[in-house]
Amino acid sequence: MGKKIQKKVTLLGLAFKPGTDDMREAASIRVVNELIKRGVTNIEGYDPKANETAEIELGDKIKYAKSVEDALKNSECALIITEWDEFKKLTPDNFKKYMKTPNLVDGRRIYDYEIFNKNLSFRAIGRINLT
Repeated sequence: MGKKIQKKVTLLGLAFKPGTDDMREAASIRVVNELIKRGVTNIEGYDPKANETAEIELGDKIKYAKSVEDALKNSECALIITEWDEFKKLTPDNFKKYMKTPNLVDGRRIYDYEIFNKNLSFRAIGRINLT
């Protein structure tokens, strides 16, 4: 394995879709495995319903937070994996308040690009960034 990356990466949403604890074919599994393959060693996840089933699937590959705030605390990058309503209510200020370095990747395009891009380092999957 190559270089270890100690920076904390947060995954918001672990289940394959909101409203369930089902981990079958969940994108979070592929994301976790890819992050580990790339040397990331400090991954923390939070899901309103799927933390327990995620732990069965992912084991000790990641840490499991009890809240969004705990998951984001001291994180240097957050990825939106599942589009839970709880996550849709978050504002740029929420990310800036808890994260060490507010870098956000919106994998579900639940946030308004214009608002979030003005306030923190922001990328939305499927959106071309022209600046």
